[in-house]
Amino acid sequence: MLTQSQREFINGESEPSNKRVYQKRIRERIEAGLMDMALLSANYDTSQIRRSFNGFAQPISKYDETQGNVPTSGQAGAYAPGAIAFLIEGLNVDGEPIDPLVESKDGQEQPALSEFRKAVEQGVQQYLRENTRYVADVNVSIELNDIDHFDEPGSSPQSDGEQ
Repeated sequence: MLTQSQREFINGESEPSNKRVYQKRIRERIEAGLMDMALLSANYDTSQIRRSFNGFAQPISKYDETQGNVPTSGQAGAYAPGAIAFLIEGLNVDGEPIDPLVESKDGQEQPALSEFRKAVEQGVQQYLRENTRYVADVNVSIELNDIDHFDEPGSSPQSDGEQ
């Protein structure tokens, strides 16, 4: 989806001459990439899509990725969790925080996950309709348990000595 120079910019390894224009181009590439995924889902040979994923591969570390130590095929599954996190962030248009108290209030849904849940439901319905010729009412719920908060990116409550 991104060019090598766009990856370097996002990783903080380079600075473009016109940051605003560069960011606009990245947004355009994101939109084009998502449109391409819809096109691939609707029209590309299923066996070829599955070969790209080759099951759910082992995650690739950020270090290996930056060093170019990334398998060249069959590893798309390793990026699925990151893609899902990206979709959650993008669909959370209001910037709603995860609220540990929301789940205990009248069974309310986490506002930060609302649009993502709707997109998953619609995506499953589309998959069923287009690939299996079934129509179904799809209901997805996302339940968060044992929520802990930590302040530093890349850390976790356990690594900070918290339980």
